[in-house]
Amino acid sequence: MKARGTLRATAVAAAAGARSVKRCESIVPTPSDLRSASTASLLERVRMLSAVHLDTDSEHTWELIHELQRRPEPAVLRAGVEWCRSEASALKVLGADMLAQLGVSERPFRVETLAALEPLLQDPDTAVLAAAATAHGHLGPVPETSGVFALCRHNDAKVRQAVAYALGGGETPSAVATLILLSRDSDRDVRNWATFGIGAISEMDTPGIRDALLERLSESDVEIRGEALLGLARLKDPRGLAPLIEELSKQEFAVLALDAAEEYGSPELVPVLRKLADSLPDEEQVQEALLRCQRQEDA
Repeated sequence: MKARGTLRATAVAAAAGARSVKRCESIVPTPSDLRSASTASLLERVRMLSAVHLDTDSEHTWELIHELQRRPEPAVLRAGVEWCRSEASALKVLGADMLAQLGVSERPFRVETLAALEPLLQDPDTAVLAAAATAHGHLGPVPETSGVFALCRHNDAKVRQAVAYALGGGETPSAVATLILLSRDSDRDVRNWATFGIGAISEMDTPGIRDALLERLSESDVEIRGEALLGLARLKDPRGLAPLIEELSKQEFAVLALDAAEEYGSPELVPVLRKLADSLPDEEQVQEALLRCQRQEDA
């Protein structure tokens, strides 16, 4: 997965904390013993794990969940719905996690899953709320009537972050308005996901989106600035060019600024990219961005 951190003008810096990108969802391979196990035994192992240590986020638990998600069977659906109705928060979380990607790319039980998730959006446990909201992000556009929207003002940042994830790339007025609101959130990760949601992965273009992206250019966080620059470049907003040149002129700049430069393909970026090409001769993306902008300069 492409790192979304920073580049140094003297060397490529290792990007820390690269986050999962919604458009590149993948199901990790599972051991052969899990693939050969019966569905009933896998479901029982998940129940046992949740009862013993309530760790819904351990590597082994996720291996079990991923294997079950490969099996879009009525028995798995029934178990997931049953877990969502459980009194135990751990099982509710596991039910939401499993149903979210049941069938992997096919999602044959989307309607049933949404119905099972909706009551969880009123749960008092913040882990359940976050799991239910996140699950919506795997199930296509969030319905306008969904309780996901009301959680955008929840006092727990993890819940608001899950809402930003769920709505990312959404095209309805409610989705866009909520993402713009969350792009101004007090929490860094919430702002980051929301900016990503109205920028890189969005196909929408509204004055509100453009203004929200421009606001994020004042961020001290390099990743959020990069997301905003890429979003403005996607929209070909000329107001993003000067800030992009400024970003690329820094000793340490957002990796996504190079993506933005390629997206703009503007001759105005050629001088700053030439300087970068001289200082980073082995960085292919710098060369590609420069070539793209030079083509426009010569056109």
